[in-house]
Amino acid sequence: MILRNKRQPSLIEIISEPTSPYHISDEDERRIRTEAKKLRRRIMSKSLTDDELFRIAMFDNTELADFFARCYVPLYEPGSIESVKVDYEIPTAVTKSSRLDAYAEAGCTVIDFEMESARRGSIWNRSRQYVANLTNSFIIKGDGYRNLPRIVVVFFIPYDILGKGKPFYVVMPKDEDGDIADPGDVRIYVNWNYEGDDEYGRIAHDIRCVRPEEMYHEEMRARVLSLKAEIGGEKMAEDYYSRLKREWTAGVREEALAEGLVRGKAEGRREFVRVLLKESSAESVSSKFGIPLAEVKEIARSMKA
Repeated sequence: MILRNKRQPSLIEIISEPTSPYHISDEDERRIRTEAKKLRRRIMSKSLTDDELFRIAMFDNTELADFFARCYVPLYEPGSIESVKVDYEIPTAVTKSSRLDAYAEAGCTVIDFEMESARRGSIWNRSRQYVANLTNSFIIKGDGYRNLPRIVVVFFIPYDILGKGKPFYVVMPKDEDGDIADPGDVRIYVNWNYEGDDEYGRIAHDIRCVRPEEMYHEEMRARVLSLKAEIGGEKMAEDYYSRLKREWTAGVREEALAEGLVRGKAEGRREFVRVLLKESSAESVSSKFGIPLAEVKEIARSMKA
C-alpha cells in the first residue's frame, strides 16, 4: 500500500504518533463503547463454553492461561506463560488460515487454547491443521528447524472424543512400540461435559457455569465475575476492543504486507525485527506488531551471536 503522504512514515512513527490516522479515531471510540455495552449484555447469560466469552476471558490473561496449562499440559512449568493473544490469525499464502481463540507463549512452548461449543467439523483434522500452520509460522527460510518451539493445542470440546470416560486426552505421535516419538507435537482434547466427582469434574463445571459466584476455581470465577459486573465489565470490554482495533489497523498491516516486513518475505521480516530491537524490547516488538515472542527472542539471540 502506498501512503498518500509526501514522506512515507516508518512503522515506528505510525504506532507512536498520537495524531496518526492509524490510531483509533473519536468515532471508533464511540463504536467501541457501544460494542462493549452490547458485548456485556450478550455474555450475561453465557458460560465459558461460548467462544466469545472465552476469548475475552483469556484476553491478556496469563493467570487463567497458566491455570489451564497446569491442569492439562504435560511437562508444563507453572508460571512460564509470558503473553496471551486472542483472535490470533496465523497467515498463510494460499492455504486455509487458522484463527486461534487464545495463543499463549511460554518459553520454548506455544499453546493454543480453543473453545468449541458444538460438534462441528472434524476436531482431529482441525487440530492437525492448527499444528501444521503453527509449525510453519516458525520456519524461516534458510534457518533450518532447530529453533522450532514445542507446539501444544488444547481443544475444549462438549463430548468424550475417544469414549473412554476420561476428562481429557493427551495425544502425541508414538512409534510402533508405543514410545513417544515427537514430544514437540502435543494435542489435548478436554471434555467440558465431563461430570466426574474429581478435580477435573469441578473444572468442567466451572467452564459450563453461567453464574461465576458458583464456580469452584478463583482463576475463572474472578475473571468472569469482573466481566459480567456492571462496574468494570464494560471497561474491560472497551480495553479488549481497543486492543484488537489497534492490532488489526488496516493501514499498518497493509503497509507491512506490501513492504515485505511483518508478513512478507522472511528476509525482510527478520531485518525489520532487527531494526526494531535496536530501540525496543522483544516484548514490545511482539506486542505492537503481532509477531510471536519466541520468534523475536530468537532473532535477538542471533544478533548477539
